[in-house]
Amino acid sequence: MPVWRNEGYLQVRITYVGNQLHSFCTEVHLAATLRDLGHEVVFCQENTTSVEGIMNVAITSDLLIYTRTWGHPQPVEFLAMLQELKARGIKTASYHLDLYVGLHREASIVGDPFWATEYVFTPDGSQTAADFFAAHGINHHYIKPGVFKPECVPGTYHAELDKAVIFVGTGGEPGHYHDEWPYRHELVQWLRQTFGPAFGKFGGEQGTVRGQQLNDLYASSRVVVGDSLCLNFERDHYWSDRVYETVGRGGFLIHPYIVGLEEEFTAGEQLEFYTYKDFDGLYELIDYYVKHPEEARAIADRGQAYVRENCTYHNRLQQALEIMDLSG
Repeated sequence: MPVWRNEGYLQVRITYVGNQLHSFCTEVHLAATLRDLGHEVVFCQENTTSVEGIMNVAITSDLLIYTRTWGHPQPVEFLAMLQELKARGIKTASYHLDLYVGLHREASIVGDPFWATEYVFTPDGSQTAADFFAAHGINHHYIKPGVFKPECVPGTYHAELDKAVIFVGTGGEPGHYHDEWPYRHELVQWLRQTFGPAFGKFGGEQGTVRGQQLNDLYASSRVVVGDSLCLNFERDHYWSDRVYETVGRGGFLIHPYIVGLEEEFTAGEQLEFYTYKDFDGLYELIDYYVKHPEEARAIADRGQAYVRENCTYHNRLQQALEIMDLSG
């Protein structure tokens, strides 16, 4: 059972099943955050640890968390393990940052152990998702995306990275993003054609930029244009973690407005919003802030301070632990 620490909080022993092959993996950041919150975390690599090996650790834990990359190679045994852990009073949870409901990948939900845990946490807060999960007997809880708090630090300006406008992420070339979201290609092509050499595309097909290098890129760029998969331009309460990854790392972000973003952000305070497909309005915003870099930097600085305090994995995981009655 969880034990009380001197500070008056519960200390929870957690078995974490996921991928830690790279320092930038979400699971690496989440595990480090849980440890910083005072909990004990034992990691089991998803694709190499047998169900028996996971069980041997999990039966001495208070909670098993699962973040899926490839899917465990023993799905039937994994499902049986989840039932056994529940019978023993050990909580199980899934945690992911991706959108599933409404995409082709929705079909993979049925029968996948990831969706069979006692608690499932994703950043899809739409009513469409709520109805889907309820119909499939999934105990889903909406938690917004976040960013790793130690990486919410200022970047360093580098002249060779100086661009008026940049886009960071996958997409921009046909076939490089979800078929359900052709707007990504349309947006990037418009940016290229409109701003020419003043525009820079980073990440995805152009090569990954991560860690402090990404913070430096944001410190060296005047405007970062964002995008998030928003089905039919009307899906509410789901957006990419790029909002927090960009603002938290010090970038000045112009992002399409999605219903729910106003719960944490105010236009002109921490970032700016534009309307999907309104390229004239987007151009006006970009043009204004490229010509007023001090104003853009002030907004970016306020945004970074806000995200670091309110929107990191420290905040999100504490919320999840409270939902599972493991926070003390």
